[in-house]
Amino acid sequence: MSQQPGQPTQQEVHIREALERRVRIKRRLWEFLVIAGVLHVLFFVSLIVFPDWRRWLFEGGNYTIKDVDPTKEKVHEAIKILMDLYAKRFRDSAKEMAQIRLDIDKAQQAKLTQLRKVDADWKKQIDDGNAPRGTVFSPRADIEPPPLKFPSLPDMTRMDLAQLYELHKPLEHQCGKAYERFHAVQLAMQGADPIPLSKAIAVTTLVFPERRDPNTRALDSHISTILDGRFKRFKDELVDLWLESQNMLATAQRWRDLALARATAEDTIFGEPYDRIPKPIPYYGHFLNPRFLRRSELKKVIDPDVALGNQIVGKGLQAEWVSLDRWYIIGPWTHPGQERRLDQLDRKYPPESELDHPVNLDLVYKGMGKGGRTLRWKYRRMGSEFLAGGVRVEPYVIDNDKFAIWYFYTEVYSDEERDLWATFASDDYGVCWVNGAKVYYSPPETQPWVPFDRSSFRKLHLNKGVNRFLFKLENATGTTGLSVILMSSPAGSLGGT
Repeated sequence: MSQQPGQPTQQEVHIREALERRVRIKRRLWEFLVIAGVLHVLFFVSLIVFPDWRRWLFEGGNYTIKDVDPTKEKVHEAIKILMDLYAKRFRDSAKEMAQIRLDIDKAQQAKLTQLRKVDADWKKQIDDGNAPRGTVFSPRADIEPPPLKFPSLPDMTRMDLAQLYELHKPLEHQCGKAYERFHAVQLAMQGADPIPLSKAIAVTTLVFPERRDPNTRALDSHISTILDGRFKRFKDELVDLWLESQNMLATAQRWRDLALARATAEDTIFGEPYDRIPKPIPYYGHFLNPRFLRRSELKKVIDPDVALGNQIVGKGLQAEWVSLDRWYIIGPWTHPGQERRLDQLDRKYPPESELDHPVNLDLVYKGMGKGGRTLRWKYRRMGSEFLAGGVRVEPYVIDNDKFAIWYFYTEVYSDEERDLWATFASDDYGVCWVNGAKVYYSPPETQPWVPFDRSSFRKLHLNKGVNRFLFKLENATGTTGLSVILMSSPAGSLGGT
């Protein structure tokens, strides 16, 4: 067919359609950009105009407070309530530490009386001719150590928060000195050969942890608005001081537990008699709420009875679990970094260097921790009031850090040689050794803490007596924790798998 004069060719039609299509695309693109820009502007305006919407969107809470910043009077009232609350907590913990020093001192006096009786009985045997011929009496209590004198607690109602915190330091030192004396008397009583009390006192020295000083500027309560950065620093400093004071209290409690237990029983593990079986408590798990990205408690989700303790005794305790709750913790050590290669995660730090021997809990690593910190072993006992009923073991909050590694050490007593099942869990990477042998390690990928996971079960062999557990825990970001839960029934009770 011939083309009519003045009629566009087919090629010209295609070119025209392509140009029109390009114009339509540009026009729609501009319309989209304009609409998107308007929506973004409206969104940012809404964040400014509607503070409740801003808080709900970014903080994930259901708020009813209408004002972004309460009045100056309300802020001062809230700060006063917060200060009064923490002041009462500090006073209560200081009173408890004052009582602890008296309890330890009473135990060391009773032990000293017992030592003098041992001397008297031994001297009587020699005088009566009931000792081997040629035996010469050498008293263990060769000196009369001066009594320990503790100052009375000052009037704490007149103290500010920094002073109340500082009061804990000498109280911890006094508790430690009382335990030093108790330990020296205990040392003088041990062994077949007499150990003079004077020598035992000379060689018994506790290494006291370094405690932080309060930031008095951060505790300045002259804050008129919660939007002031000083308000956050105030709260953070208050919480940090409280946690440090509780660390001191926990250390003093451990000394008292050791003294009171050893005063009545020689066979102890971390100061507790072997035959003491803790009361079983239910286990409560937790999950991450994906909407608010914060940890929340669930109602009971796992139903085995889980007891807290460090001993496996008795027979026939079918399907009953014991979660290890008493640990010595050291860290944080410097993490290899965000790359998280397995060879880096398996790097050996000092606590891992002598797995064939008991861990030396008295060693201090100056400047070897993350950020040049001085590291020493800290004792922590998880109770039923902790997250997940104490089943989840965590470092102290003040020691937590991202890209960091800790070591946890504990001892487990078994009344007989046995094989049993254990379930391990860690957040994130974890490795566990029992009596020097590696029994568990997790995948190197970051992971949540999930106890009783099917892949976490291992069969363990426990010796009769004390068994040494060393757990290496790595944290990538966020919180961290672990659990070691032992099944007290024989290892065949899970079907032999």
